[in-house]
Amino acid sequence: MSKKTATYHFQPIQGGCLLDIGIYNVALTEDFAKTLPKVEVLENKMDISGVESYTKAKLLFPNLSATIECAFDRNKQTEATIKGEKGQIEIKNFHRAESFIVKTSSGTKNYHIAYEQDDFHGEIAHVIQCYGKNKTESNNMPISDSVNCALIIEKIKNQIPELAV
Repeated sequence: MSKKTATYHFQPIQGGCLLDIGIYNVALTEDFAKTLPKVEVLENKMDISGVESYTKAKLLFPNLSATIECAFDRNKQTEATIKGEKGQIEIKNFHRAESFIVKTSSGTKNYHIAYEQDDFHGEIAHVIQCYGKNKTESNNMPISDSVNCALIIEKIKNQIPELAV
């Protein structure tokens, strides 16, 4: 077994770029559409270990569409662009964003929101806060959102012949 395939990233059950990094794309999209989309896989490449090393898919929701892309086998920018009727929002490094740009017909505005310590500190503090209040579910990320994200990933994988169950 090579060093690369010895990590969980390349193990067939829990590996693949969709579960490791694609979930950030899906979660961002799910924030705007709380339903399950129709899925069209536009491109896909499998690693010799049997997991997807690159996937590009279109998610079609009733009122919006999104194209997501994730890869182990190439360098891709981790940026998201959200386009609407009145402008767009650009988020660099969206899976660990500290800033974003809003562009409208009236101009461009940059926003910066620094972490208290790092990107996981706020999540851990929130879990501790919920635990202290005997809450088993967060209003920030309800279980239904997590389930939707898992179902969207499953729908994408089911469009890839080598991964369909």
